[in-house]
Amino acid sequence: MNEALKRPEDKTALESWHWLYREAKKYHTIISVHINMLDAYQNSPLWNTYLENNIIIKDKQGRPIAEEVFGGMQSYQVDYSQEWKLGYTVKRIDDLLKILPELKDAGTIHIDAFHTIPYLIYKSNPDSHLVNPYLGTTEEEETIAQRKIYRYFRLNGIDATAEQAMEDTRIDPFIGLEPFAWHFDDEGDGDRKVFNKLQWVGKPANFDVYKLPSRLYVGTAMPVEQDLKNHPEDYERLIEAFCKRFVPWYYKNNATVEDNDKLWQTTGDIFLPVLWRRDTILVFSKEGYVSKKWKLPVKWQNRQTVTVTTVSIDADKDVHSLPVVNGAIVLTLNTNQGVVIQ
Repeated sequence: MNEALKRPEDKTALESWHWLYREAKKYHTIISVHINMLDAYQNSPLWNTYLENNIIIKDKQGRPIAEEVFGGMQSYQVDYSQEWKLGYTVKRIDDLLKILPELKDAGTIHIDAFHTIPYLIYKSNPDSHLVNPYLGTTEEEETIAQRKIYRYFRLNGIDATAEQAMEDTRIDPFIGLEPFAWHFDDEGDGDRKVFNKLQWVGKPANFDVYKLPSRLYVGTAMPVEQDLKNHPEDYERLIEAFCKRFVPWYYKNNATVEDNDKLWQTTGDIFLPVLWRRDTILVFSKEGYVSKKWKLPVKWQNRQTVTVTTVSIDADKDVHSLPVVNGAIVLTLNTNQGVVIQ
């Protein structure tokens, strides 16, 4: 356990974690941990065991393949398939649950960077499906092992979330096994697009993963947060992220809207209800447009006017009224402009 977490009055950081878990439950809050099952480091007590049993990914000559450097430490990567075959995966998980038995009560754990093919290996050869050149382990074999890992956690009463839903380094979104993704992009990243990867589901290329029941798959717009931290002065970026990424994400993960659901537009020129506010619609355009007609929901049909407020970091900016004609309004938006209709 990270010693930085230790309270002065406790003997160890682990003791502090147990205390935090107990205290958090008093406030109806669950504490879990963030683990990593892919990265390996030479200072690990398991390093020699994993190296000798070829669980560390190696090149064809049998040399460990160096991956990214984190905190000044060189990382290497684990072959999930080999680790599972030799029984070390189950041992590793069992040992963790002995140290932190509360995790079974928490019912959740987060696996960081649960990639199928190591990032740098993929970057060096995007068309290769070979994960471990030394053993010949394929991406498909790693995927099978990952499914077993998810199920083993599930057998212990724990749902395992992961960093991403689909990215270049995966061929399976693990729908029904990975219930929640921190980063969720319905268009995928890089060369391999998520819709192409979803062919395994037996659905057409335009299959919408967001239409899956939320009990099977949900995600967050977490990358927005980091993007804004990196550019705090860029108000236009903030507004675009809020309108184009956050509001659609919130809608897609919470939508139970029955009021003319076909009206809502989640991509392109956004036209969406702001679900956490009553009778509020967000409209956003990346390119801008002139005199575009938008049909309002049925429950708005008796209105004579609506109030339009420009989305801004300043309260009540550019507030004006628009007439409602035959249940519709006509809007003109500038580039990267968002407005709220009430």
